[in-house]
Amino acid sequence: ARFSENASHNKIARLLERYPDFLDPDVHTVGMTDTKHGEDHAWAEYFKCLADVNSPDPFPPVVSAASPLSELHSAPLLTRAARQEAVIPPERARELSRGDLETLLAPEIALAEDLAARCFALVEERAQAMDEIHRRLAVLTRVMDRAATLYNEATGAARDQAFTLLTQALSHARSLDRRAGRLLAPLASPWSALEEVLETARARARETPRPEPTPFPDPPPFRENTPHAAPGF
Repeated sequence: ARFSENASHNKIARLLERYPDFLDPDVHTVGMTDTKHGEDHAWAEYFKCLADVNSPDPFPPVVSAASPLSELHSAPLLTRAARQEAVIPPERARELSRGDLETLLAPEIALAEDLAARCFALVEERAQAMDEIHRRLAVLTRVMDRAATLYNEATGAARDQAFTLLTQALSHARSLDRRAGRLLAPLASPWSALEEVLETARARARETPRPEPTPFPDPPPFRENTPHAAPGF
């Protein structure tokens, strides 16, 4: 249960419970996370501004058309001591506009759109069957919850009956899970390919040459004090 509460989409659900206007168009939302293993990549579908901090697995620069995301940042944050001990100096900041990304990632964007369309079509074909499975699973979940409560409270034959009800409901739920798996199996290939495209896009955005730092102008030549030069200039 604790693992589930800490998963990406569930974090958003908890935010919505506490802040019902979280997804309103006129609310500016900013998310910050380390997303070390990509566990918070789903945030890109909800926040308007995102920043990963010290992450080896930053957010992909390609998101769905429904995403409100307008800004994406990646920030290495080091303590003063860590900066002094760092063998490799921190990366210089760079900025890629939407136009920059569209040019840089043109092949990945075209492929991602094609794969997303295939995934969407497959989901649409199976939507009615999946809705029915979800409806039946919701009923079975309520049955299992009730059976577990009865099992904990009852004794003797009533406890045995509650246990039987619980195991039967669990068996039906597992059967429905297997059916859902078979329905969604054709999605595995295009979805996996889409994940690879997003990973490639992220890597290419990170490998883009960084801008050279603006050099400081050369100091003016030193001139001794003369009648034509004020003292100190």
